[in-house]
Amino acid sequence: QDIIERIRIHYQEMTDTEKLIADYFLGNQKRQDFSAKIMSRQLHVSETALSRFAKKIGFSGYREFQYMYERYGDLCPFIHVKK
Repeated sequence: QDIIERIRIHYQEMTDTEKLIADYFLGNQKRQDFSAKIMSRQLHVSETALSRFAKKIGFSGYREFQYMYERYGDLCPFIHVKK
């Protein structure tokens, strides 16, 4: 099961904040710094919200999600078209 599918499967059970985060990652088409600090500023959410989002879709925390999302982007470059 890929990371995008995980997000889609759990989408309906997410809070509004988690859906905002999910929508970003589902629609993202560029490589960037996905660190919790940067993403929390960019999405105007807390780092804790990023962690809750990651846990909701089955990761141990945001760091693991970030690693897998970046890896998925490397394996499926159509996800990250702009470099």
